Order: sequence, then structure tokens, then C-alpha cells
Amino acid sequence: MRASIFLYFVIVISFLLVDIYPVKTYEVDSYEVLDGDTLKWKNEKIRLNFIDAPEMTQKDVGKKAKQHLLQLLQGCSFPVKLQIQKRDIYGRFLGILWCGERSLNFEMIQNGYAVIYTYTTFLSVAEKKRFIEAQMRAVKEKRGIFRFSFKLPRLYRKLHKVRKNLI
Repeated sequence: MRASIFLYFVIVISFLLVDIYPVKTYEVDSYEVLDGDTLKWKNEKIRLNFIDAPEMTQKDVGKKAKQHLLQLLQGCSFPVKLQIQKRDIYGRFLGILWCGERSLNFEMIQNGYAVIYTYTTFLSVAEKKRFIEAQMRAVKEKRGIFRFSFKLPRLYRKLHKVRKNLI
């Protein structure tokens, strides 16, 4: 009973947070891909929201995730769109990268090159479900990095005390 009440409050708060932070959209034609979930744009680090890609030091999977994001971007006509909502606790902007109508954040999950980052609160329940289903398919079909054995990025960072080169 307590767990269901707690879950209810988490969902309600998630919906409320969606409207708190205004979304700003930018057209981006010059950026640097730092890894599978981070860009540098105008001297700011942009953390791709809702996803967690392996660290660059994680065997080959970190490099594969970065290469896949680069491939997705190469297939886009420029400028791409970057939708920024807020900063994370490290001061990085959280953003969604768009190639036309396609969310590259979602495609990184769908193609198996990142896992869902569940600590973001302002993803709607429907979008969370869509991301979870895409990740489950990627794991089941051994897409992308799921063909290999690797530690989840969050666990890897904790075990190896890896801190991304933050701002």
C-alpha cells in the first residue's frame, strides 16, 4: 500500500515538473561529440537527456556508442536542433538532439548504444514507456553494445569512480 502511494506521488511530481522548466530550442551547426551522450556546444557541455551511454574508458563499448552518435549526426541535414530544458546537478545542460522529427536520444536507446537514464524526472509516463520498450527490444535483439558484455554506465562509474570531465 505504501509503495503504491509513493509511486503515485512520484508520478504526480513528474507531471508537475514538466511545466516548471521552460524548453528552449536552438539550431546547432557546430558542435563536438565528446562521447555517446555528451556534446560540447558554444563552450557548454550538453548531456543528452534520458540516456546513459558507456564511458569512453569502458573497453570498446564507449567508443562504439560515440561512433554511433557521430553516424546518426552525419545522416542529418544541418542544422540539427537542440532542445534544452535545464541544467543537471553538475551544471551541464540537459538536452534532446533532433534530426528533423527524429530524437537522436531515443535512437541511441533504440539502436542499443545507450541505456535509459531513469533519474530524469520530466519525461512523461508515455515517453518513459516508449524508451523502456525500445531498450527491451534492443537487449532482446542484441543490438549495438548489447552484443557485448559490459557494466551499466552508472555502475561502471561507481566502481571505477569515474567522473566525466565536467564544466
